[in-house]
Amino acid sequence: MKKKILVLAAAALSLTAAVSGTLAYFTDTGTAHNIITTGGVDIVLVETTDKQDEHGNFLPFKDVDGVMPGAAVSKIVQVENIGKTDAWIRVKVEPKITDKAGRELPLTFGAENTPVITWDVGEDWLQDGDYYYYKHVMRYDVEKAANNLTTPLFREVKFNRLMGNEYQNCRVEIKVTAQAAQFKNNDPRETDEELSAGLAAQIKGWPADDKVKEQPETEADE
Repeated sequence: MKKKILVLAAAALSLTAAVSGTLAYFTDTGTAHNIITTGGVDIVLVETTDKQDEHGNFLPFKDVDGVMPGAAVSKIVQVENIGKTDAWIRVKVEPKITDKAGRELPLTFGAENTPVITWDVGEDWLQDGDYYYYKHVMRYDVEKAANNLTTPLFREVKFNRLMGNEYQNCRVEIKVTAQAAQFKNNDPRETDEELSAGLAAQIKGWPADDKVKEQPETEADE
């Protein structure tokens, strides 16, 4: 059976952190709307904040500076189905931390391997291996655009308040990659219940990691 797939690669989110009273820097180095489509499956990664404009629309994520240990930065990550094909959705999140010299730093610290940054995953998402799978089928609804958005994968990025001096003025990149696979003739469930552990791996049509194509990054507005 020929599968229809889509791969969307979001640009890296860059953050920096500091301790001992030194201001940090939190920035976004690219946009999150790079799209590659095949066979009518069409998605867009949507990144907003909890701030709204005068019309009640959530503002897109912008560069933030002055981030300190213990802070939480609003960054709402969702996936929108803009095609006309019902689809399964999964997202991969890959963090990377580098110092001012570009040397890679550990993602955890201390004997208990405490994470430097964390995010709380929404209840509609299921982690299986390296991916977060949306538990529900994303059905395209041409009349109700709000139905075409997943609930947030996460709403904010948190910096651990105990991170050490080695993370002063560091840069944290969070690479987000969203993929979609057709739902029709590709449903591992026996009922209409939500996707559960063990079933995500049965969905067919996901591209191999080494086949994921990315669009060139573009600079976000300062």
